[in-house]
Amino acid sequence: MPPSDMDAVVDALRAAERVVVTSHDNPDGDALGSLLATHLALASLGKDSLMVLGGEQPLPGEYGFLGLVEHGLLRAPPPDVAERVLVAVDCAQENRIVEPTLRTSARATVNVDHHHDNTRFGDVNLVVDDASSTAEVLADVFAALGAVRTPEIAEALYTALVTDTGRFQ
Repeated sequence: MPPSDMDAVVDALRAAERVVVTSHDNPDGDALGSLLATHLALASLGKDSLMVLGGEQPLPGEYGFLGLVEHGLLRAPPPDVAERVLVAVDCAQENRIVEPTLRTSARATVNVDHHHDNTRFGDVNLVVDDASSTAEVLADVFAALGAVRTPEIAEALYTALVTDTGRFQ
């Protein structure tokens, strides 16, 4: 039996030593919460993880409490992007990644999302289109990886879940 999409993503993340995590342009709560949660979870597993949201567009102020800048958010690709695996979260199409050199330069792409129209642009893809948010999908990925759900990771996942469900409505 071929491996499931979940198995393929978990295997790719386990094998990756260095990652760069990104999301889509005009980021919302699911994009930013998923970005931070993924970065923190992978770093907790000993991965060399960086977060990148390209461009000069300011981040939405209402998510300042997440502390993305304090957690090392970069606004340009790192010089070693070619040695990293790109993890794109909550990004349905490749062209929504603000910094295109991430996709073209990274050695592989892992795509985790919940949008039904996801183009499956990754080398491995986990798209659960009946999930409420990408955060819901990531919670399962983190559990499969054995990542401890710290309060910071939980807060980022909760932020993503609350915003994409319209506060559970």
